[in-house]
Amino acid sequence: SMFGGQHNWYTLNSAGSGAGGGVNNVPCVKCHADIQSELHNSGPHENLTCAMCHRATSFTGYTYARGDYLTNPAPETWSGTTPGVEAHAASTVACMDCHGGVEGSAHSWEDPEIQASDCNQCHLGGYIDQVTAGGFGLTGDPDLNDSGEKSAHLAFVLDANGSELMEETNEACIACHTHTAIDIDWSHKYRLTFDADDSAGTWVVGNFMAEGTYNVTTYGNMSGVTRGATDPVIKWDNGTLVTDP
Repeated sequence: SMFGGQHNWYTLNSAGSGAGGGVNNVPCVKCHADIQSELHNSGPHENLTCAMCHRATSFTGYTYARGDYLTNPAPETWSGTTPGVEAHAASTVACMDCHGGVEGSAHSWEDPEIQASDCNQCHLGGYIDQVTAGGFGLTGDPDLNDSGEKSAHLAFVLDANGSELMEETNEACIACHTHTAIDIDWSHKYRLTFDADDSAGTWVVGNFMAEGTYNVTTYGNMSGVTRGATDPVIKWDNGTLVTDP
């Protein structure tokens, strides 16, 4: 044998403590201790278990591998296991799985330790919109009148939704709501031009245009205490530098 303990298996047929929220006595945090430390020391998710997000069957519709404890708790009825289908131990999830204002179905988890009272960790008082990320036109909730048309970050969220880096809009959610260091290369217009004509005795203002490009890189560390910006590079539309901005 190369490793001590390699033939001592976790049971898959009983509900145990599952350190960090893992089901069937498999301790998720044995590998993901850094994630547990982040989660349990910050924000509204600190009391959630791993399974609440990563084995949430009502959000994903996935079948996870498990022993038959959940359906046949009596030892004499143990007859086999359920293989994973869409996912084995856990699935990647989108923030909007929980924060999209989903109504009309009871959420369930593949973790026998999670009780109905745990719903209050997110839905205080039973209100579904306590966790809804409205204002981006993504919830489909008519009660919120969620058009997103006035959202300053709408393009950020929608473009993140089209990115393949992470699940759905997660890039935008994580960039704003977590202690993730962020570097951004900004490119926007430099100068606004318009015509103002009073030749007929009444001001007529129009022909609004934007000229040139203003490029700058901003950065911030995990706490936001360290942050800064590079000196801007400003160019006219023909590519020449603006020498006296």
